[in-house]
Amino acid sequence: MDSIVPKKNRTVLFLSYEGKKISDSPRVVFDYLQAKQEHYEYIWAVNPDVDTSDLVAQKNVKIVNAKSPIYFWYLFRARAWVTNCSAERLFPVNYDKHIYVQSWHGIPLKKLGEDEPHLNFLTKSWYKRAKFDLLTAESEYDKQAFLKIFPATTNTEVIGLPRYAQKHSETFEELKCSLNSEKKTIMFAPTFREYNVSSQGEVVETQLLTKNNVEALSAQYNVLYRGHYFTSKIHSSSLIDVSSVENLPSLLNNVDLLISDYSSIVFDAAVQNIPVVLYTPDRAQYLKYRGMYVDPKDLGLPIFENSDELQEYLLSFDDFEELKKVSASVFQHFLYQGSREETLHKIVNLIGGR
Repeated sequence: MDSIVPKKNRTVLFLSYEGKKISDSPRVVFDYLQAKQEHYEYIWAVNPDVDTSDLVAQKNVKIVNAKSPIYFWYLFRARAWVTNCSAERLFPVNYDKHIYVQSWHGIPLKKLGEDEPHLNFLTKSWYKRAKFDLLTAESEYDKQAFLKIFPATTNTEVIGLPRYAQKHSETFEELKCSLNSEKKTIMFAPTFREYNVSSQGEVVETQLLTKNNVEALSAQYNVLYRGHYFTSKIHSSSLIDVSSVENLPSLLNNVDLLISDYSSIVFDAAVQNIPVVLYTPDRAQYLKYRGMYVDPKDLGLPIFENSDELQEYLLSFDDFEELKKVSASVFQHFLYQGSREETLHKIVNLIGGR
């Protein structure tokens, strides 16, 4: 198909989280590019259950089913691909025919590609042969990781991740109505566990905090929960589920403290100067099964492996400003220090210049 389908100039295809969302770096690049290039055609590949109402009103946008075979027609038709995952769905393609911009969905803490011990052969093969025209990195830390993870890609640049140039404009009035303005707001955002799979083969979220923990914390804080996009949702009357919120920077504007484990969401919080506490009750198991480039306990952040100890810390904690300083010091060398506007400018120039 890639050999037969004629490439169409001024056509850009966007894919985010395998079609599960309209967000992250692809969305930021889309918004920026559309403001600069009104004569382009924009293709968004999304799953059928995704709300696309905000795209329908945009100019020159076509929405295609990311789960349909027709997706590949539009993929091979597009001159440029902008994604945070595998646009080609692991299939071998002619990379020289397209401009492939890859902005990975976060700074890698967890091992990926050939470093990931339980990765299937097809996915591991994709990591080895994927050839991007531009792979964006935040710092030398993730650049060095990407050079190993994607050995066929020669243009990995420390220009910052587009996701961090996102505007924080949404106000989330409905969410604000759910929050007690007299309380600080904490958000619990664990990653998924590949080894926690249901009998139907679905990755499920472990309720890492007990019901008593959540109730105790809710007495002092607004407690938000954000699950990983791979996992099924959890249900708790004491948690405010914000898993479906697309605009993470805007969401984080409402958060005073983040609790996470092995997720790159800690870097999203750091960009917005939100303090981070780590809760890793299965650290030994996770490190053995998945592996990490940095052991969480070596980061220098407050870290707990027992939910009651975490609860005690949070209920007695009140110095948010000091914890901000600790987090800022920890994450400084992981984050890009240049202009976020220049990040987007370089990507747009690449798409329009070849």
